[in-house]
Amino acid sequence: MVFQKNSTASVFIEDDVWIPANCTIGKGVRIGKGAIISANSFVNRDVPAYSIVGGVPAKIIKSRI
Repeated sequence: MVFQKNSTASVFIEDDVWIPANCTIGKGVRIGKGAIISANSFVNRDVPAYSIVGGVPAKIIKSRI
């Protein structure tokens, strides 16, 4: 494990996003403005603006617009 490469990527969280307890957000993910993530979710893909996502892995449940 000492000789493995460490890969990194930034997580982008825009304004007015609600992220509750026990959520895991994968590397390189962008969470759009006004999005809601449900508790205990694993977000491994980009989340569109004003959408509600949840589950493992997180899927779009509903749009807030």
